[in-house]
Amino acid sequence: PLVLILSAGSDPTETVLNLAKKLKREVLAVSLGKGQDAIARRTIDTGVSIGSWVLLQNAHLGLPFLTELEHSLLRMEAVEPAFR
Repeated sequence: PLVLILSAGSDPTETVLNLAKKLKREVLAVSLGKGQDAIARRTIDTGVSIGSWVLLQNAHLGLPFLTELEHSLLRMEAVEPAFR
């Protein structure tokens, strides 16, 4: 599953972290913005391979990256089942 929340004033971080803690899942977080695309890509690659959750914050600052991410996710073949 992939959830994108692009709403001003909406910050699901605490809710996501609490759920992950309850389910004993690791969360890797990246705040998007200038120069963060490469870091976000590496973080997502890590999440895909080890099955952690990836939280992309400030998505409104990385809209071109999100388009690229969509295409990348659609092409992925080997994904750890726990990846979110």
